Amino acid sequence: MPVTPAQCRSGTGTGSNEHQVVFSFSVPVTFNTAAVSSGTGSVSSTSGSGTNTLTVNLTGVPNQQTITVALFGLNDGTNMTDVGVKMGVLAADTNADFRVNVGDTNDTKSHAGEITSQSNCRTDVNLDGRINVGDTNYVKDHAGTAL
Repeated sequence: MPVTPAQCRSGTGTGSNEHQVVFSFSVPVTFNTAAVSSGTGSVSSTSGSGTNTLTVNLTGVPNQQTITVALFGLNDGTNMTDVGVKMGVLAADTNADFRVNVGDTNDTKSHAGEITSQSNCRTDVNLDGRINVGDTNYVKDHAGTAL
């Protein structure tokens, strides 16, 4: 089962297939390397080693899949281990039910005219800071897809 909720927003970059995963820890950590250990995609860069927050930039991550992003040699100063997290990617699944359908369209329309906030950010699928017809059309274009 994919991680709930799946990433529903459009990726960035030329192919809309670039995503970012942010790991937060209670203490500063370091790691040896990061990789996509299952699914399609690759790590393009990382940052934050030696801090409480690590950022992993991904590229080549197509829609409609679940990937695992792994940190190898993760070290908190006491323990060293490998850690992997699953990330579902399903563009336009604004209501997080693992399929894109009229429910997502209605969800997005219900926020039309709003500026993106923490409570409505899943409906700003085109990442322009506002929920509008562009987001609704994006959702409609992805109708029928599922994880």
